[in-house]
Amino acid sequence: MKNIYRYLIVILILIVVLVSIVTYRYEIIARMSLLRENNYLTVEEGTVIDDKDEITVTQLIEFKRKEPLNVMYKAEDEEVDLFSLSYGNDKLNAGDILKKADVPYVYDQINLVFKKTYPMISLDEMGVESEEDAYWAKQLAIWEIAWRTGESKYGSELSYIDSIRNDVKLKDETIFRKAQELVRYVENFNYEEKQEVEGVPTLNLYTEDAADPFYDNGGYIVGPYRYTVTAANLEYCEITALDENGNDIGAQILESNGKIKYKFSAEDEFYVKCPDAETDLVITVKADVKRIHAVIFESESGDDYLINVGIDNHMEQDTKIHWVT
Repeated sequence: MKNIYRYLIVILILIVVLVSIVTYRYEIIARMSLLRENNYLTVEEGTVIDDKDEITVTQLIEFKRKEPLNVMYKAEDEEVDLFSLSYGNDKLNAGDILKKADVPYVYDQINLVFKKTYPMISLDEMGVESEEDAYWAKQLAIWEIAWRTGESKYGSELSYIDSIRNDVKLKDETIFRKAQELVRYVENFNYEEKQEVEGVPTLNLYTEDAADPFYDNGGYIVGPYRYTVTAANLEYCEITALDENGNDIGAQILESNGKIKYKFSAEDEFYVKCPDAETDLVITVKADVKRIHAVIFESESGDDYLINVGIDNHMEQDTKIHWVT
């Protein structure tokens, strides 16, 4: 009788384990589908990525940790970190040359990892004590997310942070906790609502708040107009006021104090001054921006690696001013 109870207990335990495994597998499939469906990255044709078709591994920093968490890679110079896209990539050496992949752009999910980690935010904001811990939290998150989205060539369930934790078994689990926080952030991010803010660079020109023109010091002034540049670092901005044929008729772009405007920020306002009230003007805001973005490079062994670089974009938006006096 005792043997029957033992057998029943063993069978129940096996059933529980089997149900847990099946549930975990479906959860993984659901998460992967979610991330693959929510990719809003769009890159304009002809976009330039720092003109880098290849990069060189310049430094390996060794740590007293178990493989694969014992080497940090630097590329091009000591300020640029290099991350493997697949868990289990072959080890690189200083002097190795990596070439830009045929499809170099990663999904926005991995870009979010870069935006939420050092050096885009401080070590304190990230909640880690060292650049080393920041590097590995980012690398662990990339391995898991890249497998879920299908970007990892050789990914498997071993790419999951929990699996790596069981494989490596470090005493300090800070990097594992931080990596899991990053994965949860990526999972819960509302891509559809925030794609303009967090994803593709945008330039928006707002004219609805401008007051009616008034005459002052030899010309008619209207404004303020506002513009915003999102999801990128503003490198250069120019505002022009020309007639409908593209001719310069002496219109000026002013500050609120009436002086000529020379400096422009990513979120700014301006006024327009025209010598007469008869000619319609076309106001154009032109912005050159650099979006921080992870780009894929391939090693000679065929393994993929990521480097965080800038993508140069040129954007323009215009509006027509019809003078009413």
